[in-house]
Amino acid sequence: MRKTFLLCFIFLLVGPAEAQTLDGSNFRIEWQVANRFRLFRDPAFFKLHENAWREYLFHAGRLKLSEDGRADYVGRTSVLGSEHVLNDRRIAFTDTPRKDFDWRGWAALSEGKLCYDPESRRHGACGSIDDYLNPQSHEIELWLEAVGEIALPPTAQCEWRVGGELLAAAGCGERVSAALPYPGGAEISVNLVGEQPIAVAASVRDILVASLGDSFASGEGNPDRPAEFGDAKRYRNLYPLRSENSAAGSATWTDQLCHRSLYGQNLRAALQIAVENRQLSVTFLDYSCSGAGIDDGILGGQYYVEREAATDLASTSTARPLSGGAKDAQIYR
Repeated sequence: MRKTFLLCFIFLLVGPAEAQTLDGSNFRIEWQVANRFRLFRDPAFFKLHENAWREYLFHAGRLKLSEDGRADYVGRTSVLGSEHVLNDRRIAFTDTPRKDFDWRGWAALSEGKLCYDPESRRHGACGSIDDYLNPQSHEIELWLEAVGEIALPPTAQCEWRVGGELLAAAGCGERVSAALPYPGGAEISVNLVGEQPIAVAASVRDILVASLGDSFASGEGNPDRPAEFGDAKRYRNLYPLRSENSAAGSATWTDQLCHRSLYGQNLRAALQIAVENRQLSVTFLDYSCSGAGIDDGILGGQYYVEREAATDLASTSTARPLSGGAKDAQIYR
């Protein structure tokens, strides 16, 4: 009798334990690298492509294809499909004209948004080349995702930690940003105030892609910003004059001497890898150059596709291409 009374008294003192609100069986930590294509200095510039790809996936999902057929279709058409979303005169997959259509294309907006310096012709616009090749960390986005039927109260506040250090206290439904150390990564944890955290180990895989080649790789014929033509005609032919018929009215490229553009096939392939893999980062080096060959251009120096300034139109076709040096070989750089 005495033992029974003692056990009841202890139970009343302790009381029932409260259930853990954030539990690994009901919630999980999700994260992604914010700017997964490191040639782009501006994360918002990368988001253009991520959003375009998601819009294209929505279109592909509406097609009457089998699961395997859809996967094959998306694998073959994602890059071109994303370009349609970004550049078509009409809202993608509709007949509705865009109100804010920019005929120049998305790459025309890249000025000042790349980690490539067109003056020095080096990938050092985001710090030194060592900073570009060997990042110390990657900016990531963190959020909670429910995997069960339990929903957090709308006013719940979560504490986020990276590597044990308090990062932010924010609403549990909000996304937060953090710097994730590279290459080791860190543990990410989150908890409601006063509760035990749930955690996940996170690390970014950063892959290096280097592009070598001739005009097929550089994007010749598809500049970042095309020339704008007017209504006037050239003498003795039907080609229109540029709206500004001087060097200032010429097409522009990421690298002017090599006619290297953001539409080059190697760059677009590397960008698509970044778009489709949330926890991966791509460091891209582009040394392709129009006119390059194996001996002259890739293994050795080359004459560039840009030519020396001509004094009159008649001599333009015979103007010498600008000369490179031994250190301009793609394999050297």
